[in-house]
Amino acid sequence: MRESVRRKNLMRWVAAAGVSLLLSLAFAPSRWRAQGAQSPADFDRSVQPFLARTCYQCHNAELKSGGLNLEALRTSSSITQSREIWERILRKLRAGEMPPKSLPRPNPEELKTVVSWIEGEFQRAERLVRPDPGRVTLRRLNRAEYNNTVRDLLGVDLRPADNFPQDDSGYGFDNIGDVLSLSPVLME
Repeated sequence: MRESVRRKNLMRWVAAAGVSLLLSLAFAPSRWRAQGAQSPADFDRSVQPFLARTCYQCHNAELKSGGLNLEALRTSSSITQSREIWERILRKLRAGEMPPKSLPRPNPEELKTVVSWIEGEFQRAERLVRPDPGRVTLRRLNRAEYNNTVRDLLGVDLRPADNFPQDDSGYGFDNIGDVLSLSPVLME
């Protein structure tokens, strides 16, 4: 009897720990819930001040150094609207080319935070884009595949496709869907 009480108490403790863990994950900050999921507040708190201190003095509406006006990138949504510019910013920050050597260098932690925010936003945007597989070509069996299919399905070693017209080839292969067309002779 004593053993069953211990077992019940252990089960209650395990259940309580599981519920506690689930609740802590449900109400945890976004960085714990989903990797790369960031809020506009992160942009306002870390990225925007970083750009204001290190970039706006040269890359503003008047100077446009390097052909960039970074003052126009004042919102977190600008990363999806101006992706090429943000990719350029990311490339320059990673390489240490910006800010220029003549200007004071930013704090490495701040720089790392900004770079990780940009990378995280790129990853988030890529996850939200629906994949486009392109045009899918219907394909037919080439002669060898046709012979093998007849053999596998019927269990006889007939080779009916040997009498078909020669298959076209593309890039050295004769099983590419775009190359395997149905000519009128093959249709007959």
